Amino acid sequence: MGTTVLAVTALVVGAVMVAATVLSAIMTLVVPRAIPVRITRLVFQAIRALFELRGRRAGSFRARDRDMALYGPISLFSLAATWLVLTGVGYMLLFWSLGVRPLREAIELSGSSIYTLGFAVPPNLPTTVLAFSEAGIGLVLLAMLISYLPSMYGSFSRREAAVAALDVRA
Repeated sequence: MGTTVLAVTALVVGAVMVAATVLSAIMTLVVPRAIPVRITRLVFQAIRALFELRGRRAGSFRARDRDMALYGPISLFSLAATWLVLTGVGYMLLFWSLGVRPLREAIELSGSSIYTLGFAVPPNLPTTVLAFSEAGIGLVLLAMLISYLPSMYGSFSRREAAVAALDVRA
C-alpha cells in the first residue's frame, strides 16, 4: 500500500515537472512577447546573484562591465542545463513509478534517454514509450535553444548599434 501511494505520487510529481519544464522552454523561446516564466526567472536571478558577488570585487567599472558581459551567455547555457536536469529528474520519477527499480536504474534510463545515448534498455512497453518521449523532448529542447541563438544575437547587434549611435550624439 505504501509503495503504491509513493509510486502514484512520483508519477504525478514527475509528470508535473516535465510539463512545467517543457512549458517554460516554450514560453521562453517560442512565444514572441515577454511572459514571466518562473523557472527562467529563478535561473537568471541565481546567476545574477553570483555575478553580483563577483562584481563587488571588481576594481573598476571597466572590470565589472567585462565580467557582466558573460552574464547573458552563461545564464542562457545554465537555463538549458536546468531544463535538461528538470526534465531528466521528472522522467526518472516517471520511470521509477512504472517499476524501474532500484532508483539508480531509473536514473540511468532517464539519462540515457534524454541525451539519446541509448545504453540503457527499457524493460517493458510503457517505459519504452516514456524513453522515446524523453529522447524527443531532449532533442526539441536543444533544437529550440540552438534556433533561438541567431535571433538573440540579431537583437544584441541592433541594441549595440543603437547604443553606438547614442554615444556619437552624446
